[in-house]
Amino acid sequence: LQTIWKTIANNFITERNSGKVMAVGLNTIREICSRCPLAIDEDLLEDLVKYKSYQDESVSASATSLIQLF
Repeated sequence: LQTIWKTIANNFITERNSGKVMAVGLNTIREICSRCPLAIDEDLLEDLVKYKSYQDESVSASATSLIQLF
């Protein structure tokens, strides 16, 4: 299961992608976590929370919604 998180994070939630793609990755992880909250590890969650202050509004909104889930 950890490889799924890392794959999503590495392929979607990187600064080399557009804000929309990053938001899709964050929203995907949020939706999976809403169904199985213990599936994500604390380190990855900490890294994703840092996108709350990202310059793109859709990315920061997605990170905020992930924070609100937890």
